[in-house]
Amino acid sequence: MAYKLRIPGLLAVLMLFLFFFARPFLSEPTLARTEDNRNELEEQIFQDAVASFAFYTDLIEDVQYRRDSIYPVVLKAATLEEAVKWLSQGFREDLARSVACCYLAWDENLDQLVLLPQDSIPVLTMHDKATTAITMRNDRQARLECLYSNCYAPGDRYRYIIEVEKIEGRWKVYELALEETVPGQF
Repeated sequence: MAYKLRIPGLLAVLMLFLFFFARPFLSEPTLARTEDNRNELEEQIFQDAVASFAFYTDLIEDVQYRRDSIYPVVLKAATLEEAVKWLSQGFREDLARSVACCYLAWDENLDQLVLLPQDSIPVLTMHDKATTAITMRNDRQARLECLYSNCYAPGDRYRYIIEVEKIEGRWKVYELALEETVPGQF
């Protein structure tokens, strides 16, 4: 009879042992999943930002050169409002309007939208991934910081700051800044 009482006690000790030592192992996948979710979110932010700049390059590269104009005619948009709408797919509307007004103009002689010849904003591409750091501001805003070297002169370094916000289910650019940096600083 005494032998039968030892087995339940031993089982109880074994169950307690398993409960206390197995808990940390059960918690680890949650931490790993959280890290995976963060990596997936950062990947989505980066891809959406690259896609935003693709809308910009599509707009300014899809032009027609004509003999009767010194400026290339924009083909993606017939008016400034259409250009803003096109850019708003990747940029918040106020920034889309600023970009459109800076790089495009209405040619009254042609009665068409034209591209103004000038330096462009830096364009984020998939090639910039290795030099881009992403910082979450909150669950709806993030900052991408890209480091560029030898842009305008040998040895120069610039930090390109791209602020994005989740709007209508995708990350859209709402602010841009380009800052010269000190070598060795990121």
